[in-house]
Amino acid sequence: MLLALTLALAACQSANERAAAAQAQAQQLAAMGDYRGAQIQFDKAVQLRDNSPDLWIARARNQIQLGNYSGAFASFRAALDQDRSNREAIDALAQLSLASNALDDAGRYADQLLAIDPGSLNGRLVRATVALRRGRLDAAEQMSKALLSEQPDQEVVRVLASRIAEQRGDLKQAVALIAPIFTQGGGSPDLRRQLASLYQRGYDSRALLGVARREADARATDRDAQIALARVQVLLGQDDAAATTLATLYTSDADDALRDATVAMLADTDVAPARLAAALTRGSAPSPALMLAVAEYAVRREDWATARRLLATYAGQAPTAATTDAQGALAAALAGSGDAANATRLANAVLAFDEDRPMALTARATAALAGGDTNAALRDARVIMRDDPESPYAYALLARIYRAQGDTLLADRTLADGARAAMDDSTMLRLYATMLAQRDRLDEALSLARAFTLRNPMSASAWATRQRLCRAGGDGPCTARSTAILARLHGQAVSVPPPPPEETTGSPDYSAPLSDDGDSTP
Repeated sequence: MLLALTLALAACQSANERAAAAQAQAQQLAAMGDYRGAQIQFDKAVQLRDNSPDLWIARARNQIQLGNYSGAFASFRAALDQDRSNREAIDALAQLSLASNALDDAGRYADQLLAIDPGSLNGRLVRATVALRRGRLDAAEQMSKALLSEQPDQEVVRVLASRIAEQRGDLKQAVALIAPIFTQGGGSPDLRRQLASLYQRGYDSRALLGVARREADARATDRDAQIALARVQVLLGQDDAAATTLATLYTSDADDALRDATVAMLADTDVAPARLAAALTRGSAPSPALMLAVAEYAVRREDWATARRLLATYAGQAPTAATTDAQGALAAALAGSGDAANATRLANAVLAFDEDRPMALTARATAALAGGDTNAALRDARVIMRDDPESPYAYALLARIYRAQGDTLLADRTLADGARAAMDDSTMLRLYATMLAQRDRLDEALSLARAFTLRNPMSASAWATRQRLCRAGGDGPCTARSTAILARLHGQAVSVPPPPPEETTGSPDYSAPLSDDGDSTP
């Protein structure tokens, strides 16, 4: 009996020692920035010893570094199970719950934190934010004012106050609360996001540029940050700077997704393809992938000459794995400009090498449509749609084919389907809204454009669509406001007329699905 007890104690001691050693190694690896290696050691440690709050918290901190927030939540929860009054665990659980919009949990943990420490800044911030997200604006504002009077220099307090002012519709006050921190060189990512959102809602590209540039510097390897900077540069006419931003991004990251994101961004800015192509040729030789992205945008905008000029070096080459996308785009440009024979020849060569290239399929379908072979065009268009069911260009091509077959109703339904599939694509908005206006459904088109611009206030393409619809409807104030916003997006210092009452709410939800009628009758 004594021997068994001794061995059990020795084994327990050995397990604790091994757990301590694994934890020490994990912390050393984390200090060196090797969070993945550290996680392996933390996992070993908790397997050996699962009753140490400090170990669970150290593991949770490492999981935060890895971006594993659900894992971090579980670790903090385990720490709290071991120590019911652990402030760090409760604080973290409140904030993680808030980040995942689990408002009931966030409020409960905030209450626990405030029960331990009634003056806890984070506890009060979480409680006020929960009230704000639940629409209890008066209660949130009362809590925010108390915090602001006590700790007026705390950035997180000012960001909360800014969000409440935004909900009240007071964008000037919302900006004034946080802009000085940014101007003085400070500002967390959270503050920068809030400030960027405010400038976007104010259509202030000039002010947004500084935030976008700071964000791009802070996230040098993040494609979204670089694309966002290039977007503002293009809107402001800083084409050379935009070309440099994109060229730098494309030197290390040039997959299909980046090219698609670039085309979508350029479509949103409504920039003339030739203008950006000129900027690319003024700088040092851009990457072929970037040239292809601008050429694809030119094809989408039906600027066939610019596309052919950018892709001229690919003419006459036999397709390879590295050239099929570019040659497919060249074939599409040839088809669009009326050279059906050469477009079909090149498209067939590309498709013999890779049968699913969308641009080559588009080229062959366009050429077939021009020759009256709608069945052949339809076959290729359906393959494009199968592979990319959110592509506005696929829906546009399919609608053209149905229209050529005399099926106007099906063509209109196709555009309605596209508008539902790509709710925030400005090209799809233009196509669908134009069709609605042509079918004497102008009010519906205007409603669609209004909702789109409220969700996407920086989309110059969408505002141009809305401007045309307002003008078609003879709505002077609507036309004037759209015109002013477009000027402001492009950097002009103009005042914007006040919005109509239905657009004055703080942060409306315009994500409701579109109607599913697809009917072309009024």
